Amino acid sequence: MAPNPFPSDDIIVSEVTHALDNALRHAEENYLQSKKTSKQEWIAKQLLTGLQNKAKNLEFDVLNIPENKKKNWLYDLIWKGRSPNDDPLLVAECNLGKNFRDIRNDFEKMLMARAELRLLITYGGNDQKDSEKALENIERLKTQIPGTDHFLFATIIDDSKGGKIFRYDYV
Repeated sequence: MAPNPFPSDDIIVSEVTHALDNALRHAEENYLQSKKTSKQEWIAKQLLTGLQNKAKNLEFDVLNIPENKKKNWLYDLIWKGRSPNDDPLLVAECNLGKNFRDIRNDFEKMLMARAELRLLITYGGNDQKDSEKALENIERLKTQIPGTDHFLFATIIDDSKGGKIFRYDYV
């Protein structure tokens, strides 16, 4: 597991990264049992399900991606605050494609969110060159974040053992 570059006292970030790490490990281990979707679709669904389950464990209400892809929320996942007047604690977008324009569109959509934390999950590709390009793209996005906003970028990259891990960037 990669070291986390964010303050240790940020409970939400800690809970989110823990849920993502567990969901990614579970998705990798159990993909062979589910050949109904592409591996990236399977991983995305497992990550969002892991975040949904974590929110329920923390007793937060959740709005999540509908099963029917033709209907879509503005965001893939939202952790609502405990009272109706609270801003959401988390909004998340999961885009595991390589098209930077689509990732940038998700990022720009998240700039409009009023949430304590915004999470953008991306995929770094299957080789070093793709991973470096994906991480460069994240660096470009980070320059557009207003000073008071909090973003967590979670990029899936290959680890040295042939598996997948997250590279986290907290702004």
